[in-house]
Amino acid sequence: MTLEAEQACIGGVAIGGPTQDAVMDNLLPEHFLNEQCRNLFIAAYAVRTAGHTPDLITIGAAAEPKVNRAIETLSALADFAPAESNTDVYIDIVKTTWMRHKLAEAASKIKSIAQEGSSAEELVESATACLTPLSDKAASVGFRHIAAASKEFIFEMATASKSGAKLTGLSTGFSRIDAMTGGLQKGDLIVVGGRPSHGKTATAMAIAHHVAQNNIVQVFSCEMAIKQLAMRSVSMFSQIDFDRIKNAQVSKSDGEALSDAQKQHERRELYVDDRSNISIAQLRSRAKAQARKTGCDLIIVDYLTLVSGVKENRIHEVSEVSAGLKGLAKEIDCPVIAIAQLSRGCEQRPDKRPIPSDLRDSGTIEQDADIIAFCYLDEKYNEDSPRAGIQEFIIRKQRQGPTGSVYLDFDGSRQTITQRNAPVPELAGKAKRRSFNEL
Repeated sequence: MTLEAEQACIGGVAIGGPTQDAVMDNLLPEHFLNEQCRNLFIAAYAVRTAGHTPDLITIGAAAEPKVNRAIETLSALADFAPAESNTDVYIDIVKTTWMRHKLAEAASKIKSIAQEGSSAEELVESATACLTPLSDKAASVGFRHIAAASKEFIFEMATASKSGAKLTGLSTGFSRIDAMTGGLQKGDLIVVGGRPSHGKTATAMAIAHHVAQNNIVQVFSCEMAIKQLAMRSVSMFSQIDFDRIKNAQVSKSDGEALSDAQKQHERRELYVDDRSNISIAQLRSRAKAQARKTGCDLIIVDYLTLVSGVKENRIHEVSEVSAGLKGLAKEIDCPVIAIAQLSRGCEQRPDKRPIPSDLRDSGTIEQDADIIAFCYLDEKYNEDSPRAGIQEFIIRKQRQGPTGSVYLDFDGSRQTITQRNAPVPELAGKAKRRSFNEL
């Protein structure tokens, strides 16, 4: 029955019209298991790509010499072309059979994986990686009428309005960032970059802890172990200097503050995966598995450039990772914040505030990201800076909103970053810059 369905679809391509459009818009060459049918479909695809209309003659000519007597074969298959009303049925048979075939291949790979001497966790991850590409393809929705999407958005907006919420997305905990962005939006990839020690991770984790009070957050910490993150947040919640906590220099008088810090952690739905050397396939697999278990409203990846892909070229690999994170945001329907490292390019300029081209091995990050923001501490370059302890959070790109700067108070000794309400001192010799602190 499968061969007959494939032949009927090729016959539909040969006769042209709506049946041809339906087959060519919904199937790919890989879906055809029969070599002859696959080669004829590839030929039809080549004709269409060249800007011509596929028909018996053009397809036949393109299929030679891979298909002997191609025109006669197509003419015979045209007699089996499905009625326009039944085309979807034949397409579904071809797709379903292909999926069964691919699942059987995956099962064979998984059987081989099971014989390897890896740990149970690694075995499950490798097996899941075999199935993830198939899951992605099976979940593809295709076209939706825009009215359906607008209805969903209007409902979400009305619900937020009735509840008194002023945002359509998740609040970051920083009102002026929220005013610029409308909150963290579902399906968005937000890239937050900065040079070392400019507060990237502190800012991202402050957002994570705020969101996790009423929502579920996943953090992929590729650089720091979960214990290090916990030490930082204990310092933040307890207001005990980080160095004292790191060196276990606490006293009985700190007991209440430490107890309160523990309670703050227990009130939050924040889950951390601190395994290093993670690939984008593994990250997506783990994120989806955790989302099925607990739900997920926000994902944070620290750092984007520490996640690997399969491409040999580093720039292409980073492009693969950024595209994978954007796909994950859309698939789980939540915002993804990816922290990114910067090249030294910004330090060679008089104005050292980062710009998107400073993103290390940037690849297509600029295209994939919905928001690109940077953390900047002027004191790192100017010892006498009047802005010591003030972080400039610079939104350089925003697909759906304005760009500009927001100023936050940053206390590195306690890993604390808070909304700044006081005026921001001007830098010597710098023109006044418009910021949302002034609105």
